[in-house]
Amino acid sequence: MTQLILDIKKKTDLEELLKVLQKMKISFTQTDIKSPVLSKNAVDTEGYLSIESIKKQYPDEWVLLANPQIEGMKVLGGTVIVHKKDKREMALEGRDIIKNYESVTHIYTGEIPKRATIGLMRKISL
Repeated sequence: MTQLILDIKKKTDLEELLKVLQKMKISFTQTDIKSPVLSKNAVDTEGYLSIESIKKQYPDEWVLLANPQIEGMKVLGGTVIVHKKDKREMALEGRDIIKNYESVTHIYTGEIPKRATIGLMRKISL
């Protein structure tokens, strides 16, 4: 048995690979596929959601958004790529994924205490 290991970051890349494998009549099962793109906390990277939808779907969570729509200092929506209850976990899981996007930001969908200190995370192009 030959094992092929690929580092796929985008869901669309994975879908294209699966189509090629099916055309080549290479069989596999869902349990054979292990990808951070399909992990339980990774979300469809194609779909834009409004901030209201994000807050309903991911209450009291840190959410990493790709290609956010921002007006002034207010985030209006974006594509959810990672969501976690813990901010550090969200940042760790998202650090490799954000390379695939032009812009990213993160939000907390719950109520933040008035005296809380929130660190900033931004993407820096090298």
